[in-house]
Amino acid sequence: KADAAAQQRPTGADAAAHAVRAAEREGLLLIPADRKDSTTGYKNVTHNVEQSGVRKYKLQMQKKGKRLSCGLFGTAEEAALAYARTPEGRADAERLRRPAPVPRTAAAIEAVQQAEREGLTLVLSANATGYKNVTVDQRKSKCQLQVRAAGRQQTIGLFDSPEEAALAYARTPQGRADAEQQQRRSAATSQPSSRPPSLPASLPAPAR
Repeated sequence: KADAAAQQRPTGADAAAHAVRAAEREGLLLIPADRKDSTTGYKNVTHNVEQSGVRKYKLQMQKKGKRLSCGLFGTAEEAALAYARTPEGRADAERLRRPAPVPRTAAAIEAVQQAEREGLTLVLSANATGYKNVTVDQRKSKCQLQVRAAGRQQTIGLFDSPEEAALAYARTPQGRADAEQQQRRSAATSQPSSRPPSLPASLPAPAR
C-alpha cells in the first residue's frame, strides 16, 4: 500500500503546483527567501547537495540556537509549504501581510508617488526597512540598496529614505520581476501588501 501511495504522489512540476494550491486552500503564504544568495527563492529552503535524487530540497530552521533539519522534499515548493505550516512560517506571513511602511519625509512621499506615476511596485520585505534589498547603514545614517549580480553582492547606492532606495530597486529588472511575484502572491492570498502605502496626513505631498 505504501508503494502504491508513493506512486500516486505527484512529482516534479505537478508536486510543486500541488503545494502551491495547497497553500492557497489553507490560506498560507509561501515565504520568499530573505537571503539574497538563496538559490530556491524560499526562506529556509536549500538544495540538498548530499542527495541529487527525488528528495533534493532541504528545510532547515533555527531553534534554540541550533540549525535543525526539518525534512527533505522533492520540490522547493513542498519544502516552503512545510515551513508555511509552522508557527514561524505563519509569523513571517503576518509580517509580510502588514501594510507597506508609511513614508515619513517629503522625499519618501515623492518616491512613493513617483513609483505610482511610473507604474512600479515597491517590493516589500519582512526586514527592518520593510523593503527588499534595502538595509540601514548605521555608520552613514543612510538606507543602502544592495543586489546580487554576477554572483556578488553589489551596492547600488545610498539613499535618505527606504522608499527612495526601494524605488531604485523597483526600476531594475530584478525589481520588476520581484514585483510581479509579489502581485501574484497578493492576488492568491488576498493580502493588501502590494498596494502603495498610504501617505500620512501630517506631511503635505511635495509639489509636482
